[in-house]
Amino acid sequence: MTWMRWVLRAAAIYNVLWGAFVVLFPLAIFEWTDIPAPNYPEIWQCVGMIVGVYGVG
Repeated sequence: MTWMRWVLRAAAIYNVLWGAFVVLFPLAIFEWTDIPAPNYPEIWQCVGMIVGVYGVG
């Protein structure tokens, strides 16, 4: 059961980091992948906020 604890902690850290990155730099992923940026990056920031909250939970 200890391996499961480590996997869940790693997932939580990943979610918090990814969520914070998307909230702070919402257009970075679109620029890196040459995908057209959304007209409303705030929606993408909300997705990052939700993922970050999953990591905290």
